[in-house]
Amino acid sequence: MGIRAIIYQSATGYTYRYASALAAATDLPCYTLLEAKKLLPKGTEVVYLGWVRASVIQGLKKALRFFKIQAVAAVGMYISVPSIIQSLTEVNKIVEIPFFYLRGGISLSRSRGLDHAALYAMSLLTARIAKKDTNPTKKRLAQEMTDAIRNGADYYDERSLEPIVQCIQKI
Repeated sequence: MGIRAIIYQSATGYTYRYASALAAATDLPCYTLLEAKKLLPKGTEVVYLGWVRASVIQGLKKALRFFKIQAVAAVGMYISVPSIIQSLTEVNKIVEIPFFYLRGGISLSRSRGLDHAALYAMSLLTARIAKKDTNPTKKRLAQEMTDAIRNGADYYDERSLEPIVQCIQKI
Protein backbone atom coordinates (compact mmCIF):
# COMPACT_ATOMS: atom_id res chain seq x y z
CA MET A 1 0.00 0.00 0.00
CA GLY A 2 2.77 2.46 0.91
CA ILE A 3 2.96 5.67 2.85
CA ARG A 4 -0.14 7.80 2.31
CA ALA A 5 0.56 10.98 4.30
CA ILE A 6 2.82 13.07 6.48
CA ILE A 7 1.27 13.71 9.89
CA TYR A 8 2.59 16.10 12.49
CA GLN A 9 1.98 17.88 15.76
CA SER A 10 3.60 21.29 16.22
CA ALA A 11 3.58 23.83 19.02
CA THR A 12 5.59 26.79 17.77
CA GLY A 13 5.83 26.08 14.04
CA TYR A 14 9.15 24.30 13.57
CA THR A 15 7.61 20.85 13.17
CA TYR A 16 5.00 22.30 10.81
CA ARG A 17 7.77 23.74 8.63
CA TYR A 18 9.55 20.39 8.44
CA ALA A 19 6.33 18.47 7.78
CA SER A 20 5.29 20.86 5.01
CA ALA A 21 8.70 20.69 3.34
CA LEU A 22 8.75 16.89 3.62
CA ALA A 23 5.29 16.68 2.06
CA ALA A 24 6.40 18.91 -0.81
CA ALA A 25 9.54 16.82 -1.36
CA THR A 26 7.60 13.54 -1.43
CA ASP A 27 4.31 14.67 -3.05
CA LEU A 28 2.42 13.36 -0.02
CA PRO A 29 -0.43 15.21 1.69
CA CYS A 30 0.35 16.80 5.05
CA TYR A 31 -2.07 16.86 7.98
CA THR A 32 -2.06 17.71 11.65
CA LEU A 33 -2.69 14.68 13.83
CA LEU A 34 -6.21 15.92 14.54
CA GLU A 35 -6.98 16.44 10.84
CA ALA A 36 -5.52 13.05 9.92
CA LYS A 37 -7.68 11.22 12.47
CA LYS A 38 -10.76 12.74 10.81
CA LEU A 39 -9.65 12.26 7.20
CA LEU A 40 -7.66 9.03 7.05
CA PRO A 41 -8.82 5.51 7.88
CA LYS A 42 -7.40 3.72 10.88
CA GLY A 43 -4.27 1.78 9.97
CA THR A 44 -3.17 4.14 7.19
CA GLU A 45 0.59 4.06 6.65
CA VAL A 46 2.11 7.45 7.53
CA VAL A 47 5.27 9.26 8.55
CA TYR A 48 4.92 11.06 11.87
CA LEU A 49 6.72 14.24 12.97
CA GLY A 50 6.33 15.54 16.52
CA TRP A 51 7.95 18.15 18.70
CA VAL A 52 9.83 17.15 21.82
CA ARG A 53 8.96 18.14 25.37
CA ALA A 54 11.01 16.55 28.16
CA SER A 55 12.13 13.72 25.84
CA VAL A 56 8.53 12.86 24.88
CA ILE A 57 7.58 13.17 21.20
CA GLN A 58 4.25 14.93 21.43
CA GLY A 59 1.31 13.11 19.86
CA LEU A 60 3.26 9.97 19.01
CA LYS A 61 1.34 7.67 21.37
CA LYS A 62 -1.98 8.77 19.86
CA ALA A 63 -0.63 8.44 16.33
CA LEU A 64 0.65 4.91 17.04
CA ARG A 65 -2.79 3.85 18.27
CA PHE A 66 -4.50 5.06 15.11
CA PHE A 67 -2.01 4.81 12.24
CA LYS A 68 0.66 2.45 10.99
CA ILE A 69 3.74 4.61 11.52
CA GLN A 70 6.45 3.86 8.95
CA ALA A 71 8.97 6.45 10.19
CA VAL A 72 9.19 8.93 13.06
CA ALA A 73 10.94 12.29 13.18
CA ALA A 74 11.35 14.19 16.43
CA VAL A 75 11.87 17.95 16.25
CA GLY A 76 13.79 19.46 19.12
CA MET A 77 16.17 22.23 19.96
CA TYR A 78 19.21 20.18 20.96
CA ILE A 79 22.08 19.25 18.70
CA SER A 80 21.87 15.74 17.31
CA VAL A 81 24.17 13.55 19.37
CA PRO A 82 23.94 9.80 20.06
CA SER A 83 22.83 10.30 23.68
CA ILE A 84 19.86 12.45 22.57
CA ILE A 85 18.86 9.92 19.91
CA GLN A 86 19.15 7.04 22.38
CA SER A 87 17.12 8.87 25.01
CA LEU A 88 14.35 9.75 22.55
CA THR A 89 14.05 6.23 21.18
CA GLU A 90 14.05 4.69 24.66
CA VAL A 91 11.59 7.12 26.26
CA ASN A 92 9.22 6.92 23.29
CA LYS A 93 9.64 3.14 22.86
CA ILE A 94 10.59 3.43 19.20
CA VAL A 95 11.60 -0.04 18.06
CA GLU A 96 11.91 -1.29 14.49
CA ILE A 97 10.66 2.01 13.06
CA PRO A 98 13.12 4.30 11.27
CA PHE A 99 13.82 7.26 13.56
CA PHE A 100 15.14 10.71 12.66
CA TYR A 101 15.98 13.77 14.70
CA LEU A 102 15.54 17.27 13.30
CA ARG A 103 16.79 20.37 15.03
CA GLY A 104 13.99 22.92 15.17
CA GLY A 105 14.23 25.87 17.44
CA ILE A 106 12.65 27.68 20.31
CA SER A 107 10.45 30.70 20.67
CA LEU A 108 9.46 31.80 24.14
CA SER A 109 7.04 34.32 22.62
CA ARG A 110 5.17 31.57 20.69
CA SER A 111 5.00 29.14 23.61
CA ARG A 112 1.86 29.07 25.74
CA GLY A 113 0.71 28.16 29.22
CA LEU A 114 2.74 25.58 31.09
CA ASP A 115 5.21 25.26 28.19
CA HIS A 116 5.97 28.98 28.49
CA ALA A 117 6.42 28.73 32.25
CA ALA A 118 8.62 25.63 31.91
CA LEU A 119 10.84 27.34 29.33
CA TYR A 120 11.22 30.38 31.54
CA ALA A 121 12.15 28.17 34.51
CA MET A 122 14.61 26.26 32.35
CA SER A 123 16.27 29.52 31.30
CA LEU A 124 16.82 30.36 34.98
CA LEU A 125 18.31 26.92 35.62
CA THR A 126 20.61 27.00 32.58
CA ALA A 127 21.74 30.53 33.49
CA ARG A 128 22.70 29.27 36.96
CA ILE A 129 24.62 26.34 35.43
CA ALA A 130 26.37 28.69 32.99
CA LYS A 131 27.57 30.83 35.91
CA LYS A 132 28.66 28.09 38.30
CA ASP A 133 29.75 25.03 36.29
CA THR A 134 33.51 24.56 36.10
CA ASN A 135 33.39 22.28 33.04
CA PRO A 136 33.97 24.65 30.06
CA THR A 137 31.89 22.56 27.66
CA LYS A 138 28.91 22.32 30.01
CA LYS A 139 29.25 26.02 30.81
CA ARG A 140 29.22 26.94 27.10
CA LEU A 141 26.26 24.68 26.31
CA ALA A 142 24.29 26.03 29.27
CA GLN A 143 24.95 29.61 28.14
CA GLU A 144 23.89 28.75 24.58
CA MET A 145 20.68 27.20 25.92
CA THR A 146 19.98 30.21 28.11
CA ASP A 147 20.47 32.57 25.18
CA ALA A 148 18.33 30.41 22.88
CA ILE A 149 15.43 30.32 25.34
CA ARG A 150 15.55 34.01 26.16
CA ASN A 151 16.21 35.33 22.64
CA GLY A 152 14.76 32.57 20.50
CA ALA A 153 16.67 30.36 18.12
CA ASP A 154 15.88 28.94 14.71
CA TYR A 155 17.93 25.91 13.66
CA TYR A 156 15.59 24.82 10.85
CA ASP A 157 17.53 23.23 7.99
CA GLU A 158 15.54 21.73 5.14
CA ARG A 159 18.61 19.76 4.01
CA SER A 160 18.25 17.58 7.12
CA LEU A 161 15.09 16.10 5.56
CA GLU A 162 17.06 14.27 2.86
CA PRO A 163 17.53 11.02 4.86
CA ILE A 164 13.79 10.94 5.58
CA VAL A 165 12.96 11.50 1.90
CA GLN A 166 15.28 8.63 1.00
CA CYS A 167 13.66 6.42 3.63
CA ILE A 168 10.17 7.19 2.28
CA GLN A 169 11.29 6.37 -1.25
CA LYS A 170 12.50 2.94 -0.09
CA ILE A 171 9.31 2.02 1.75
